[in-house]
Amino acid sequence: MRWWMSERRRLRDGIPAAITGAIFARYMSPVVLAIIEGNVGELGAGGTDTATFATGLLGMGAAKVVLAAVERRAEGKGGDDGRG
Repeated sequence: MRWWMSERRRLRDGIPAAITGAIFARYMSPVVLAIIEGNVGELGAGGTDTATFATGLLGMGAAKVVLAAVERRAEGKGGDDGRG
């Protein structure tokens, strides 16, 4: 959702974010469910779905941070650095 609503939609950003979000949602949602229920109480029938969605968004956000760091580092490595 975050990628879809952004002003600059690039597949280069969207595909890794979706994959990372899916991986997080699959493997980390039980942990997030336990954390949520530990803080707000039993969520009921939709608790697993809520935790899975929240975890997917967390994974997509993590992917965005990592991609931004990689791009920033790549910008520093390439081109003229003005020392020459």
